[in-house]
Amino acid sequence: MHLQSSTPRVPLGWRIQGRTMVWDGAGITPCYYCGRPATCDEHVVPRVLVYMLPPGERPDFGVDTVPACKECNTGLAASVQDSLAARKAAAKQWLCRRYKKLLDMPAWSEDEIAELDDGWLRDYVCRSVVARAEVRRMLAW
Repeated sequence: MHLQSSTPRVPLGWRIQGRTMVWDGAGITPCYYCGRPATCDEHVVPRVLVYMLPPGERPDFGVDTVPACKECNTGLAASVQDSLAARKAAAKQWLCRRYKKLLDMPAWSEDEIAELDDGWLRDYVCRSVVARAEVRRMLAW
């Protein structure tokens, strides 16, 4: 894989400050990849790669870190992509694999849920419907 130097496309609500992508919108800083609250900085070029390559061969994406949630940061780990957009796509693919069973769950209508007896099955279905909606929101971010 050939890593290219490039200036990242700056999405609406974001700006580049120094070598870091910064949220310029209101409220809590979202994860660059999924939109949940960011809890850490994710290294766009994994640190392990930066330390292994000689200075002239290190990729430069225009930013070193982006805000991320722990799940996206962990999911991307030491993976390498050739652009920030490709890294975001890789995060989405990882989230799809992680939540495959939830995303493949059959759609439940309000009437079908109402027919279930009160108990663990109804609670499970209700929680799953809410969780699937959240995963879909993350993937649409």
